[in-house]
Amino acid sequence: MHQKNRFAAICATVLVAAALLFSVFFIALETNHDCSREHCAICHQIQTCQTLLSQLSSACAKPAGFGVLCFFALLLILRRPYVSVASSLVSQKVKLLN
Repeated sequence: MHQKNRFAAICATVLVAAALLFSVFFIALETNHDCSREHCAICHQIQTCQTLLSQLSSACAKPAGFGVLCFFALLLILRRPYVSVASSLVSQKVKLLN
């Protein structure tokens, strides 16, 4: 059951990414189309693509930003022991008996 959920999540992610990508390309290609002004199918599709992009970007922006913030916080936490104070002869308690 877990494999099916993972596969479904991957498929959904790929489909959403494809929808975003193809919407951007469609808008870029058809921006300067020969418009019939009244009931133009291409203008309607461009409007639909713009609506899709605005809805998906607003829905994905907050979780993505939170994910990036958590990622960098995790990096800071994990790298903390490695950034500790540099060791010196005094901190290693080495006796200088020359």
